[in-house]
Amino acid sequence: MKKILIFVSAVIFLSFSQYALADKADRKEKKYFEPTYKNFAKTYWRFSKLEIEDDTAIDNFMKITECDLYNEYLHNEFEWGSIRQSTRNFIQTNIKKFPNHYAFMQPISLGDYDFQKGGFSVASEHALKGAKRLEITSDKVYANVCGDKYSIPGYPKSIALELTRPIIFDFFEVDSDIAKEVIHRKMKAYNTFLDSQKTRENFLKAREVILVAKVKIFAFSGDITQNKSAYKNANALGILERIEIYEDRTLKNLLFSEDYRRKKRNNRG
Repeated sequence: MKKILIFVSAVIFLSFSQYALADKADRKEKKYFEPTYKNFAKTYWRFSKLEIEDDTAIDNFMKITECDLYNEYLHNEFEWGSIRQSTRNFIQTNIKKFPNHYAFMQPISLGDYDFQKGGFSVASEHALKGAKRLEITSDKVYANVCGDKYSIPGYPKSIALELTRPIIFDFFEVDSDIAKEVIHRKMKAYNTFLDSQKTRENFLKAREVILVAKVKIFAFSGDITQNKSAYKNANALGILERIEIYEDRTLKNLLFSEDYRRKKRNNRG
């Protein structure tokens, strides 16, 4: 299923493919995790969203993270009791290591290059202008998980992240020589299209770049809500730590990066 990014007023709906997203600097500082359902399941435990003595919560954790083991032993009460306790011990031992940093990747499109400001505008369809809420869907949001079509109780497939401050991202600086090379590569195929093929949609696709947003979750509200697509969200609080822009999905050519943690410190003086 094709993943898309839709901006609706102050809400961003994000869905990202699975890639290795941590750059060299980030690997030294921290690991940013992919938005998988298995990782989400661990995050819920990290923030005490579930009770360690709740057998159903433990069983459902295994259903998400170890489906084969779950199916093989769930109905063998002697074996499953031991597996359940081992899982409980694993969670208690590793809970502080469970994910609270995530990296999300999403295509956006380049607008015009501004020679005076020295950078690209973001196409109006993808510009971020005051968005304060991210709806982060897992890789399994539309897929069956261990035979279950919907979110497994206690483990929503999507996290609605309320940011501490709104995101404004509609322009980023790029050296003009680099920008010229990027546009040349991206528009080469588009320029061969027939006039009837030169639609706005194809233009935006030709000028596609990859935005990587890196965020930190620091709390859950405890509430679970249902969105317009009928899947459930776990409501959380967090901060945007970094935005990176790459030329394409290989993430080899970094065009721009901004550290919002440093920016926040600088604003404090």
